[in-house]
Amino acid sequence: MCRFLMTAAVVMTASALALADLGPRPGAGKTIPVKNVLKFGNEFPNHTFWAVTVGRNGANVVTLKADTKQPIPLTMNLTVQATVYAVPNDVAKTFATPKEFIQAAATGKLSAGVVSSPPLMKAEPVLLSDRRLAIERVIVVAGGLKDGVTFTEQDPIRRGPKEDPDAPTADARPAPRLLVAGLASALALAFGGLWFFRRGK
Repeated sequence: MCRFLMTAAVVMTASALALADLGPRPGAGKTIPVKNVLKFGNEFPNHTFWAVTVGRNGANVVTLKADTKQPIPLTMNLTVQATVYAVPNDVAKTFATPKEFIQAAATGKLSAGVVSSPPLMKAEPVLLSDRRLAIERVIVVAGGLKDGVTFTEQDPIRRGPKEDPDAPTADARPAPRLLVAGLASALALAFGGLWFFRRGK
């Protein structure tokens, strides 16, 4: 009887270890908050910068001052994302108010000289292995009228992989370790039943 109990204990322990070894599915990710910061690499006397934020209260626009000495944090309280636009002054004058600019941006009716930053999200997906609780995302603005304005992400975020909609689900493609865990559990149950059967005799 002791042999059966010892064997069952070993098998059940192996089952537990196999299940623990499964861990998260490869490619799984998480979402963490992001602090977006705008850093101007040079002066922009010929451009107006508008930050358009989108959130629960709709779209809003803020005029930004191109300050090369002080980075500008883009506070996005109650918003989901923001986009910064570099607008040539001659183009900016064609809009009576920044609100009119929002409408033009929403309908894709902006001049070819207007340059936009990538979407600045309030949160970003990252790999589970990323231990950070938050990210500071620095966008460097450089260039001008002659060369064009550029928005470059400093130290790009290592984002989590996007799910492939055509890929089979985790249930449809069990990992070999899952099969091992299931087999170990079945053996543990078999040994337990055999022991009870023998004990009854």
